[in-house]
Amino acid sequence: MLLRAVQCIHAVCCGRAEAHRALELLEEYHSRLTHPHDRPLRLAIERIMRIFKSRLFQALVGQYLCSSIRRLSAETLCVVCT
Repeated sequence: MLLRAVQCIHAVCCGRAEAHRALELLEEYHSRLTHPHDRPLRLAIERIMRIFKSRLFQALVGQYLCSSIRRLSAETLCVVCT
């Protein structure tokens, strides 16, 4: 059961790290778009980056991860109790 709790905590850290890494990749790709014909794509990526950086998005990621942990914890308790 302790192992499952550690796995749940690890999942939260990884989930946030994955969202952060996705933002880093978007920023890197955005910086490479230097030609005038890239402007529409740059603007679209800027919108996505603003969403990733928003408090609402961060809260939703946190809520998703917490609900995942609760579900995994409930499954673990069911396995332990049976």
